[in-house]
Amino acid sequence: MNRNQKIGLGVLGGVAGIVGVGVAGLQVRPPAVKLPAGPDWQASAEELPESLPAPVFRHLQQVMGRRHPYIRTAVLGAQARFRMGLWLPMRFVAYHVIGQHFIRDMDVTWFGYTVFSGEDRYVNGQGLMNIGGQISHGPEIDQGEAMAMWAEAALLFPSATINRPGVRWEAVNNTTAHLYFPVGSDEEMATVTFDPQTGFAQRFSCLRYKEVGQEKEPWHVLFKGWHKHEAMMLPSQIEVLWEREGSPWFKAEITDVSLNVDLSAKFPATS
Repeated sequence: MNRNQKIGLGVLGGVAGIVGVGVAGLQVRPPAVKLPAGPDWQASAEELPESLPAPVFRHLQQVMGRRHPYIRTAVLGAQARFRMGLWLPMRFVAYHVIGQHFIRDMDVTWFGYTVFSGEDRYVNGQGLMNIGGQISHGPEIDQGEAMAMWAEAALLFPSATINRPGVRWEAVNNTTAHLYFPVGSDEEMATVTFDPQTGFAQRFSCLRYKEVGQEKEPWHVLFKGWHKHEAMMLPSQIEVLWEREGSPWFKAEITDVSLNVDLSAKFPATS
């Protein structure tokens, strides 16, 4: 082996080592988000309406009880991964003024350290997506961010869809219901399917804009492994996929939740 071949092999070995270290950093999960406790969110409660479709009633009753607390705000902490060629680790904190406003702050990490941040938001009827400083907005983003907000809120917090103007459930069958809700001046619809054995929600499906200037596409959020977290039930894992892609591009595990906390500093200009 001549000198140039040895140098070439050495360079290749160095590059392989750097790549290996880089990939290893993507396997390290970020630290779990720990949220400050909120007030006693179980202090006030109201009966679930008997008029709800049967699968919706069963699901919501299991999530927080037949007499469910009125939830005004919620904060979710999660560890997650999303696919951009490689699976990238992230953590996020999602802030909800239930059924009205939503912000998700995201940190993409390497060896557990933040390498860039992003944000999803739907506030005062306007959406915004910021990934590493690349900002997208417009009517398609408004609609897309609203769908993300409703996919989380509608199935985790009963107050999101009960006695709220413009929001209604419609029965389809024993394991399916349609959810209608306002987005701007339009009415959107999602189809929610429920596990016939456990009664918990399995899938939230709707048409959502993927890109500015394109048509809506089928978009699905999957809820898996519902389990008890303090006095409520949460899914162990949430997966998100575009139907045309055929497999999830985003997977999240909710690690903490805080309810009825003061979010006025996070949403100072809401109306």
